[in-house]
Formats: sequence, C-alpha cells, structure tokens
Amino acid sequence: MEQTKPLNNSVSMAGEMGKLQNYKLIVELAQDAIFIKDLKSRYVLVNQKALEAFGNLPRRKVVGKSDYALLPPDQAKVNIEDDQKVFKTGKPVEITKKMTAGDKNFYFEAVKTPIKDTKGKVIGLIGIARDITERKNAEEKQMAAMREKQAIMDTMLDSLVVLTLGGEIVSANLAHLKKFGHKSIDEIKGKNITKLSNAFVNPEENVSKAAKLFKGVIQKGYTEHPVEINLRRPDGTQEFIMSVAASVLKDAGGNPKNIVAILRDITAEKQFEEQLISSEKMAAVGQLAAGISHEFNNLMAVIRSSAEFAEKTKRKADIEKSIKQTIQCVNKGTKIAEDLLSFSRRVDRKREKANLKDLIEEILPLIKADLEESDVQVIRKFERIPHLIVDKGQMQQVFLNLIINAKQAMMPKGGTLTVTIKREHKAVSIRFNNTGQLIKKEHINRLFDPFFTTKGSLVGGSIGGVGLGLSVSYGIIQSHGGIIIAESSPGKGTTFTIRLPIMPKKTGG
Repeated sequence: MEQTKPLNNSVSMAGEMGKLQNYKLIVELAQDAIFIKDLKSRYVLVNQKALEAFGNLPRRKVVGKSDYALLPPDQAKVNIEDDQKVFKTGKPVEITKKMTAGDKNFYFEAVKTPIKDTKGKVIGLIGIARDITERKNAEEKQMAAMREKQAIMDTMLDSLVVLTLGGEIVSANLAHLKKFGHKSIDEIKGKNITKLSNAFVNPEENVSKAAKLFKGVIQKGYTEHPVEINLRRPDGTQEFIMSVAASVLKDAGGNPKNIVAILRDITAEKQFEEQLISSEKMAAVGQLAAGISHEFNNLMAVIRSSAEFAEKTKRKADIEKSIKQTIQCVNKGTKIAEDLLSFSRRVDRKREKANLKDLIEEILPLIKADLEESDVQVIRKFERIPHLIVDKGQMQQVFLNLIINAKQAMMPKGGTLTVTIKREHKAVSIRFNNTGQLIKKEHINRLFDPFFTTKGSLVGGSIGGVGLGLSVSYGIIQSHGGIIIAESSPGKGTTFTIRLPIMPKKTGG
C-alpha cells in the first residue's frame, strides 16, 4: 500500500499509519473505504476502495490532496465541514451522504474518528466509509414502486385500506380519506380498525362484523362473500352502508404480510332496494285486496243472514246462535286485518328467529279467498325444521310473490299448489310446486332478471306485469345467504325452490 511522508510530523500520526501498515493486506482488501486525513483535511493514506470512490484515480493523485482538489465544490465543502466537527469536538461523527465521481453517483455511510497524540490532542482523523449505493438504489426503486402503487390506489373510486394482520392501518387511498373526511393518512395510520368505535354505526354490532371478517380472511386468505358494515365519518356527519371484501397479501416467501380491504359504498343501492321492496310489497297488497274484499263480503253475508233469521224467529236459541256466529265472523275478520297490517308494516329490516312454517301460515289466509275463487287447492307438506334468523317481512313478501305467481300460472283452469318445507343437511328448503302452465326453457334462466316477465308483452303473455317481483325475491334470498332456483318440466309442473342456510349454534358460557 503506497503512502507519502506524513504531512503532519506528529509521532502519533506516524504511529497510527505504522499500525495500519502492519495490517496492510487486510486494509487494502477491505470492502469498505479506509482513509486518514491530517488537520488540513488532506488525505494521508487511502486504500483501494477509497480510490474507487474517487473514480479509480491513481493513489498519487489522491494522497496529499484535499477534497477540494478531488470533488465538486459543494461536496468537498460538506466533507471538510464534517472533518472540522471531528477536529473541534474530538468525537466521532457518523455521516450518510451522496457523492459524485465522474458521471456516477455513490451513496456512503461513513464514520470519522479523531486521531489523538499521547497527550489527547487531536492531530487528524481516520475514516471508514461503506458504499451503500446498491441498497439506496433498491430503496429508491421500492419507494418508486410504492408511489406507483399509491397512485394506482388513488385512481380507484372505492375505498381501499391496507392493514397489518393485527388490524392496524398501514395505508389508505385518496377515495377512503375523502369518504371519511380525513385530511391525511397520518390521522388514522397505525390505529387498529376495530378500536375506531366512532367510525362505526351501532359499534357493538358492526365492530363485531369487522372483527369476524378479518379473522376469516386470515384463516382462509380471502372473503368468500362481501360483508355489509355500517360506517360513518368520525364527526358523525354522514353514514354509509359499505360492502367490504378483503384478502391477504403475502411476502416473497409466501407468508401472510398484510390485509387489503376494499370498501364499496352501497348506500344508494340499498336505498333503491328498499324503495323497490316497498313498491313490490304495496303491489302485493294490492293483489290481495280483491280476495280480502271477497272474504269480508262473505263474513258480512253470514252476519247479515244470521241476524235477519234471528230477528224473524225471535227465538232465544236463534238469537244466541246469531250472536255466536257474529263473534266468530268478527274474530276471523280481525285476524285477517291483523295479518294484512303485520305484513304491510314490516319494513324495518330487523332479522330475528322465526319459524318459516308460521310465516307461510300467516300469509295463506290473506290469499285464501283468491285461491279458492281461482280453484287452486293448497297442499301443505311441512316437516319439523329449526328456527332461522330472517327478516320476517321480507321473507313473507317472497312467499306471497311465489304463491301469487303460482296462482296466475294455473289460471283459468285452477290446479294444485304444493308447499313443501324440509331440512336438507345444513339448510332448510322451501318448495312451491304448481300444476299450471309450464315455463319455456329459454325463459328459465332469465326469470330473475329485472323487468323480465312471462306475463306481459315482453314474452307475448296476456297478463300485465313489470317483472320485478322475482328479481326482488332473488335479492332478498341472496341477502340471507340463500339461493332460489326454478324448474319446469312436463309431468312435474313448475317448482321454485328456496334454500336457506341454518345458522350454526353459538357455543360458550
């Protein structure tokens, strides 16, 4: 290793260089740049790595020179200022900096340590610098990739949030920040999503939904079905119904690293769905009106006939019989009115335990007269089934729609409607089979499309209709995690089958 006569005649400086000479081979082959400077910041000793940092200059053109002779002025000034800190304080200085040698940029991490004589006076410094260019370039590429990913995220209209596996927020896109009124990601970064109770409508219910969703994602890697969670701005100014889906992001080794969640605002869709369900319900009530009117006319006829007969005979037995019949008719009329009101008022979307057999039994009296007038016989095949968690009003709307459809399919000749309820493994099935007109094969797959109808001009039928009933029914059943299918074949008639999952029993004390 070449060297020049020390510019500082200090014995200690010479001694320091002598020590390095003893390790000449190690110093020269070191992967870090090693150098010694005197108090005028002139290089006294440099190894091969240090020369490479200067663009592979010959050693003779480096030793004895200061940084002003070797580097651009701005870089040289910074280096010499670092040297002065070491000389003045007598303490090591750690530095990370960018250097330009020729047409190339280099990044270094360096430590400059003072060299002192036997009396503790600083007489120079020894520096060790490590080239971290590759690491810095990799970090810059990673940052560029992150900026690119963020830019892509910010073009999305849906909210997107990246979380740790523990639920802490790592990042979010611009749509999410705007939706929930955050000025920057710093307002929510690092916070656990399940701890932000002010971001949830009805926290007890919706935080539980979120926690259950993330637990399922970690176990399976993704959400099988989006989950509806009611959220709001932290200041409470706006509430949203969000459809949330999530999946696990893995690292290069295939290990779970983060959870990415996409939140779609379906508030407007839900409001439209509510309006649609309400309009369909009113349409169903309208279709019941004729049958209920007929039923009440029959009851009034019985009361009138009984009363007139008692008035004519004036016998005590006939009067008592008339009073008894009147009370029976009034009770029956009251029950019909109560059932109709119960059906028409259920709009709160509350889900609770219910027996599907009871829900159907409440519906049948409302349409009994209409079915009898249309010569439709109802056969019940009800097996014992567990209670399900359902929206009673919505479920009765589906049943009523299918019963009315079956009646219309059997007009004008009449026929048989068989309603079957049974348990099938982990589900309950409800079948509505009618012996009326069959549905064409080309129409089966379109029955649940909005505005498709087999009753109106769309397919050449003679009965008016806008074709929303089955579409709404399909949506209701799907929202309960179930399915509804239609089959129609000669000899078997037409069958609409609903399958609803049986909720697992809760365990624990």
